[in-house]
Amino acid sequence: PAALSGLRNDDEILAVDGQEVSELGLGRTVELIRGEEGVEVSLQVRRPGEPYPLNVRIERGRVVYDN
Repeated sequence: PAALSGLRNDDEILAVDGQEVSELGLGRTVELIRGEEGVEVSLQVRRPGEPYPLNVRIERGRVVYDN
């Protein structure tokens, strides 16, 4: 879902649904990003080379890992 929404490997997540990651901690940040499939989550990200943070809306989906 992240790649389909335009996120890149080097993007740094700054906020999830308006809550700053620095205040949430890793565990809570992951909880907020994960969630019910089909529900949108809003991320604010810092992308190398971009002067300002970007806001990205992602529809949660199933993540499949290749072994």
